[in-house]
Amino acid sequence: QFIELKYLNIGGNRLTGTIPVALGNLSKLERFFISENQIQGNIPSEFGSLTHLMAFSMQRNNLTGTLPESLFNLSALWGLSFMTNQLTGHLPKDAGRFLPNLRRLYMHINNFDALSRILFLMLQDF
Repeated sequence: QFIELKYLNIGGNRLTGTIPVALGNLSKLERFFISENQIQGNIPSEFGSLTHLMAFSMQRNNLTGTLPESLFNLSALWGLSFMTNQLTGHLPKDAGRFLPNLRRLYMHINNFDALSRILFLMLQDF
């Protein structure tokens, strides 16, 4: 269902639980905002199949774990925000090569080990 959906904003609600893996089947999705809820758990690796995704925000939730490597295949992505969660790990050093259109990155207030300096050189706003 909703296979033609291009914009999904379910932010600012009181959503709880984990992120449904089935959202990774919305193959035409270009903008996805699920910010300011109470969502927990990991970010599904299935989101790496959202190849048309340009803007993606999951800020201000209770997400844990690391960023799935599949997210770094989203070459159309220009805006990405995971700020104010409990994410760990690091961004791959060559993330900038795989995200050539990325211009806005918000990753603060998490538990990351390191962020790539090379990635920041290509950003307009972070």
